[in-house]
Amino acid sequence: MHKRIILLSCCLITTQTFAAGFYNDSQSVSALGNAFAGAGAAGDDASIMFYNPAGLTLIDDTQLVLSGIYALPDVVLTVTHAEDSFGNPLPEAVGQEYSAIPDEIIPAFYFAKPINEDFVLGMSVTSPFAAVTDYPNDSLVKATAIQTSFITYTANLTLAMQATEQLSLGVGVNAQYFKVKMNAAIWETGTQGSILGEYQGDDVAFYPNFGALYQLTERTRLGLNYRMQVQHETQGDFTLYDTIDNPPATLPFPASSTFILPDIVSLNLFHEVTRNIEFLADVTFTHWDTLQSIAVSTGQPIFGGGTSTPVDSHINFKNAWRAGVGANYIWSPEIKLRTGVAYDESPIVDETRTLQGPDSNRVEVAVGMMYKPRGWEQTHFDIGYMHTFFADAIVAQTNPLFAVFPRLEFAGITSTGYFNSSADFIGAQIVHSM
Repeated sequence: MHKRIILLSCCLITTQTFAAGFYNDSQSVSALGNAFAGAGAAGDDASIMFYNPAGLTLIDDTQLVLSGIYALPDVVLTVTHAEDSFGNPLPEAVGQEYSAIPDEIIPAFYFAKPINEDFVLGMSVTSPFAAVTDYPNDSLVKATAIQTSFITYTANLTLAMQATEQLSLGVGVNAQYFKVKMNAAIWETGTQGSILGEYQGDDVAFYPNFGALYQLTERTRLGLNYRMQVQHETQGDFTLYDTIDNPPATLPFPASSTFILPDIVSLNLFHEVTRNIEFLADVTFTHWDTLQSIAVSTGQPIFGGGTSTPVDSHINFKNAWRAGVGANYIWSPEIKLRTGVAYDESPIVDETRTLQGPDSNRVEVAVGMMYKPRGWEQTHFDIGYMHTFFADAIVAQTNPLFAVFPRLEFAGITSTGYFNSSADFIGAQIVHSM
C-alpha cells in the first residue's frame, strides 16, 4: 500500500497539467460581437474596464452591465493507438472518441459611476482564468486522465482619470480567488480496485492592472492595457482513496502548490471611418512562459518516501500572441451591428500537450448586435455569437507510474491520438444607465 501511494503521488500532476491557454477574455457580450477586437478602446459600455480601466472615462452616466456568455465546446479526443502498462496493444481503443470539456456559463458584472468631470469609479466581478477537462469514468483513457478544474473569481475596483484633453489613465485593484482540483487514478490488474489521488486547494491574491487611452484625432483613439502577473500559493489537501486494500482507505495529507498566472499587455485601436462605420483592432501578448513547472508539497514525507515534494511537473508553456480586427455598422439609433475575426495563438506545443491540454492555435469569427427599444432611453441589450476553429492537436501521454515501475501489477494505458475541436459562444447582455 505504501509504495502504491508514493508512486501515485509522483504521477498526479505530471499527467494532470493545465488545460493549456486558459485565459478567459469572454467577459463582455458587446466585445464578443467583435471577437474582442479593439475591446480596450471601443467604449460601448462599462465592460471596457476589464479590457482597459482608462476606458471608463468614455462612460458619461452611472451604468450597470450584466453579461452572460454560454460556452459550448466540442472537444473530441480520437485515440489512434493505445497499449497497457505491460506494452500489450489495445486494438479495441483505436478509433474510440471521448468528449473532453463540458459546457459552461460565463457571467460578468460591471458598475461605473462618474465622480466628476475628470474621475470615474468602477467595480466589477469577472472570471478571467478558467478551464475544465472531464473524461468519462468508463473511458479507456481513465488510467491516463480523469479530471482537472481551474477557476478564478476576481473582484475589481477601478479608478479612471481624464489626465489631459487627449489622455486618460486608469488603475484597478483586484482581489482574485483561485480554486484548483486535479485527480488521477490507477487500477490494479486482477482486481476491481483502484487508487485515486486528488489535490484540491485554493488561495486569494491581490494584484493591480493599468490602462491608458489616447485620443489621436477626433475619430481615432488608442488603448493600452496591462494586467500584472499574479502568483497563487494554494493550500489544501492531497488525498488518496484506495479501494484495493481491505478495508478501503482514505488518506488525506495537508498540501500546497504554487500557480503563476501570466501578465498580459494589449494595444487596442478604435477608428470612426464614417458616421455609420467603426473599425476596431487589437494585438495582445500573454507572458505564458512564466508557467514552466508546478510542484505540490505535502510538507512531510509520505510514509517514509523520503520527500515532502512528491510532485514536480514541467509544463513548459511558451509566450503567445493574439490579433483581431472588427467592424461596427450603426444601422439606426436603435441598432448597431457588429462583426470581428481574431487569430489566437496557444501557449502549448505538440511535444508537451497532455490529455488535459486540448488547446491549440485558433481562429475566432463573431457577429453581434446592440438593440435599444424605442422609448427605452436608459436601457439597451446586446447579443453576440462567436465560433472558434481550432487546429487539430496531436497528443501522446503515458502515466509516468508505468514507465518508472513497469513490474507493478497496475493497469494503465498509454494513449496516442489527436483532438478535433471547435467551440460556440452565445451571449446576452443588459446595459442600464442611471
